[in-house]
Amino acid sequence: MKARKHGNSLTLTIPKEFGVEEGQEFMAFKGKRGGIVYAPVQEDIFEKALEEGRSLRYEESLEEIKPVGREMT
Repeated sequence: MKARKHGNSLTLTIPKEFGVEEGQEFMAFKGKRGGIVYAPVQEDIFEKALEEGRSLRYEESLEEIKPVGREMT
């Protein structure tokens, strides 16, 4: 992969096999050793609850999280 100049910015192409859709939004993070990580932007469930005029307890947000291994032991 090679960085290419695009206006005043640099771009990196994403291989099709990664399954990224056009228009998908990402946040970028730069590590201490110079590594760059792109993470998909996730919906903020707390902000959505406020927009809907209801409160959302922290515990409600955890209901969607299911253990995948031995987390409960």
